[in-house]
Amino acid sequence: MDDVVLADGTRTPLRIFVADSVAPTPLIVLFPGLGTPASYFDLFATRCAAAGVSVACADLRGQGASRPRPSRASAFGQQEMVVDDVPSAIAVARRQVPEGPLFVAGHSMGGHIASLYAARQAHLGADDSHRLSGLILIASGVPFHRLYRGGSGLRASLGPLAMYRISHAVGFWPGTVVEGYGRQSRVLIRDWTYLNRHGRFSPRGADIDYEAAFGEIDIPVLAVTIGADADAPPQVMGAMTAKFTRGAVDHRHIAAPLGHNRWARDPAAPRLVCEWLHEL
Repeated sequence: MDDVVLADGTRTPLRIFVADSVAPTPLIVLFPGLGTPASYFDLFATRCAAAGVSVACADLRGQGASRPRPSRASAFGQQEMVVDDVPSAIAVARRQVPEGPLFVAGHSMGGHIASLYAARQAHLGADDSHRLSGLILIASGVPFHRLYRGGSGLRASLGPLAMYRISHAVGFWPGTVVEGYGRQSRVLIRDWTYLNRHGRFSPRGADIDYEAAFGEIDIPVLAVTIGADADAPPQVMGAMTAKFTRGAVDHRHIAAPLGHNRWARDPAAPRLVCEWLHEL
């Protein structure tokens, strides 16, 4: 385990699971969802490594083992995470896995960050060690409030807006046992709420048009939906992949009712991901 040190001094341990292989192996750099610690994906990463795919997983800034925790002084959002957190994690992962094709992956909000990074790289380019060979999304998508129905629709309409207003008033999102997201930066909550209200990415401080850059992504994309996932059902994932108008998107579905998080502890997800990688 190596630390990722960010520009603002944040230290985030990177959990690295290296496949036992003489030949170069694919490397996945994985980012979790909001409120989900990187350690939750240890079993997923272990199974991938056993199948010949190395995995590095970093907590989102300020959650899990990442320190410091968000506070009123925190002013990071999607832009900072895409510009600093993702390339920093890749650089540390490449010390352990210097060769082999690179894939960035994300669960839920981690999928937002991974997708934004892929778009940024498609627009601006990258050096060889950071150049992506593909993008993997699992239980992610665009949580636009109009895509949900029933109780999920009410929660999607009111929850993020309430979180935005509270975080704006308090200076950060304090986290509650109700939503389980933990303490978060008010800017990150602002960016997430904008996506929820408008169905479009508009990170505060963005220096490129990310929505336009999505159309420049030309690498393979794997989009995995999970049975009984009320947070990221197929239409939510579809709203994300519809933005990738240039790249080839492979939609896969795990029918088992594992929900938004439990897929990470089930063998079906790592098996599907590794099979897809070995087919490329």
